[in-house]
Amino acid sequence: NTLIRWDATRGSDGFAPLITLGRDAAVAGVADFTGDGASDLLLKLGADSFILWNVAGGGAGFSELSGFGGFQVVGLGDLRGSDATDVLALGPGRELRIFDVSTNSSSTLLTLGSGFSVVGIGNIDGVGKDDVLFMNDSTRALFAFTDGGWRDLFVLGAGWTLAGVADVINSPADDLVLFNETSRVTIFWDPTQGGGGWRDFASIAPGWRIDGFHDVDGDARTDVLLKSGTGEAIYWTGSGWGSLGSVLAGAELVGTGVFP
Repeated sequence: NTLIRWDATRGSDGFAPLITLGRDAAVAGVADFTGDGASDLLLKLGADSFILWNVAGGGAGFSELSGFGGFQVVGLGDLRGSDATDVLALGPGRELRIFDVSTNSSSTLLTLGSGFSVVGIGNIDGVGKDDVLFMNDSTRALFAFTDGGWRDLFVLGAGWTLAGVADVINSPADDLVLFNETSRVTIFWDPTQGGGGWRDFASIAPGWRIDGFHDVDGDARTDVLLKSGTGEAIYWTGSGWGSLGSVLAGAELVGTGVFP
């Protein structure tokens, strides 16, 4: 269970081992959790134990986090407007709590009603902190908790799924990426543009899937990563396609960031 760092600008010479994890450890997130401009790793140990690793600190950069007992991580984002990534977790009594892992503290966001789910986190209005997206599991209505309060979005039609929330069209706000499981059509929606914010993206061929949203090419904007069943990977930069070839064959991309 070895994590490998790859500097894509160096091609096949850019691979280097980062850390070997134990059997009960997994990467829960890769982001700037401390707000220092460098990427950190949030590691999950067992059921509900978490460790923050400041990679720049090497072996001295590990710190154990508290307060996660009984909570399940449901998303990551800058939920306090601090320019650092927070952890949103769902706990007993359906309490949603924001965990500031840089100070090992937390605060309650709200209590989530029965029949509702957190489906995404992103800055959909382009101002302030990140917003939390929810779905009514019965009606499939989407709505968001924003700086300005609650906002109704739309009802997700049959066969459609929310594939992710990310700024894929290089606008001030994050976009909603929707995928139709029948036609395999993918579209974007910029919520700041209302009904005029819809964009066609692509029809994804059978055997391929959206594998996440990362800055693959290092241009400081989010790319859409697609991966095939054979391990071949390609990505959309916003203006064209790039290829990672078979770099991810037999491997999983757990995140991208700025590492020392």
